[in-house]
Amino acid sequence: MGKRIELPHARLEDLERLHEFIEAACRDAGADENVAYALRLAVEETCSNIITHGYRGRAPGPIALSLQVNARQIVITIADRARLFSPDDAPPPNLGAGWEERQVGGLGWYLIRKMVDEVRHQPNPGGGNRVTLIKRF
Repeated sequence: MGKRIELPHARLEDLERLHEFIEAACRDAGADENVAYALRLAVEETCSNIITHGYRGRAPGPIALSLQVNARQIVITIADRARLFSPDDAPPPNLGAGWEERQVGGLGWYLIRKMVDEVRHQPNPGGGNRVTLIKRF
């Protein structure tokens, strides 16, 4: 089963539409609430990073989300036209520091990696990024 949603001019306010899309797809796939929650959080973090950082200083740009389901996993691909980045370049958070020593933010890619079983990134042909999130169930 394959599904797709596109936000032509993605804004943070549009994240609710992506939540609804993920919820419906997980329900249709027979995935439990834990899988749905993990995917909602991973997609929200990925897309909010794209909107906030990738398109910073630019007009809102597109985000396309494709979802494929088989009997063992859900594969979500998120494509954008934002500036190129690599999740591997995101510094790991200092989880051992006290709350007063921690920077605000910086947990996004850490959380994404904790919520899904696999994260892949590659440049999007024609510009931008393609992030693939894989969650097994």
